Amino acid sequence: MLLAEDSTDNQLLVRLVLTKQGATVDIAKNGVEALKMGMNGNYDIVLMDIQMPEMDGYEATRALREAGFKKPIVALTAHAMPEERARTLAAGCDGHMTKPLNQTELIEIIKRLTSFGKNQAEPRRDH
Repeated sequence: MLLAEDSTDNQLLVRLVLTKQGATVDIAKNGVEALKMGMNGNYDIVLMDIQMPEMDGYEATRALREAGFKKPIVALTAHAMPEERARTLAAGCDGHMTKPLNQTELIEIIKRLTSFGKNQAEPRRDH
């Protein structure tokens, strides 16, 4: 997973929550890094902070989509208004989460948009 987030506190918290669930999390500190890493990495999902320096999450998301990035992108923002949700979806995001993040909702949206947690080995049944 790629977490695009400029706040070191949020980076630490989200990485901790997701690594406890078995995820590997790379971090981009701004939208420019998120764009470069997203195009060069093989990420199952991008968690995109909307308000970042150098390039905001809207611009980074649009640039990723224009460059052919097809995997899910989830907006992370402090704004919960319906207009903000519509704006993130219009930019190319597949989901929208408001901060402070609810850990359970974060895991659920990742599971809904990816195969995360679904690749668990099935119990072997010998006939």
